[in-house]
Amino acid sequence: MGIGFVRDALNNAKRNRDNLKNKSNFIKTHKPKVSNSQLEFKKASKEELDQFRSEFLSKQKKRRRKDIFLFVSIIVSLVALIWMIS
Repeated sequence: MGIGFVRDALNNAKRNRDNLKNKSNFIKTHKPKVSNSQLEFKKASKEELDQFRSEFLSKQKKRRRKDIFLFVSIIVSLVALIWMIS
């Protein structure tokens, strides 16, 4: 089951030894992991950006309110529970 991994490790070790002997081989065999392509972004008008920002901020505000309500309700529940137990 692990024979492919062993073979790959041996091939990599052999390639590494060859690269250490002659540095120009490394340049020939080295393949960069990251592509050099340019990123393309969608174009948006000023009005669309303002609308997106306002929607984003309103969603954040609603989420923050929900989180605060949940936190306060948990704290009140814990205080009530501790008060009832003691």
